[in-house]
Amino acid sequence: MRSTRQILNEGSLNKLADAAKLVNLGDALALVPRTVRAAVTTNVLTLPESAKCAVLLSVYVTAGTVTGRFTPLVAEATPATTEAAPTAGGNVAFKSTDAVTEAEVSYLAYEGAIHEDTCVVASDVATLLGGRAAAVILEVESLAGTVAGNFTVAARGTTPATTEAAIQDDPTGVEFAAADVVTSARIRYVAQPGVGSEADAVGVRLDVEDKQF
Repeated sequence: MRSTRQILNEGSLNKLADAAKLVNLGDALALVPRTVRAAVTTNVLTLPESAKCAVLLSVYVTAGTVTGRFTPLVAEATPATTEAAPTAGGNVAFKSTDAVTEAEVSYLAYEGAIHEDTCVVASDVATLLGGRAAAVILEVESLAGTVAGNFTVAARGTTPATTEAAIQDDPTGVEFAAADVVTSARIRYVAQPGVGSEADAVGVRLDVEDKQF
């Protein structure tokens, strides 16, 4: 048997379609680095829901009080002047004093399918359905509790303040502030590959050997 990677590299026309399905070729192509030039509003460059930033590769600010190349930081870091960082929600944040209004960013997007779960919240924690784990939260809304409505996404592993929610160290859970007494929540998120009901990551599927090859 040979791996999906080998079959794709060989380029045999009668096997390419099957190999593309096994690896989910569209998902694989979505993982190539992408570059976006867009407006920055209230210090945040908002990226498409299907392509949130996991790793920031390079940043060039084209308009603002400070322009030029900025230093990319790790996810959820707090940027200082001439720095930028992916937010907890997968967008790109700048320091307010730099007054950035437009920027070009190159980055790697999160891998995984988008899901929206309505979850029971017990002891301030919502457990995602299907045994899934969140890579990044896109939207979170308290449906029932002392405080209801849309909440802000806080950094993973932190203790959320009121009207915030955060992925726990164990990413199958999303935590809310005790003071909000949330009992039900709608959570829209990118699911981590290979956890619970999710297919393995593209890189894993590429090296799987299949008997049809």
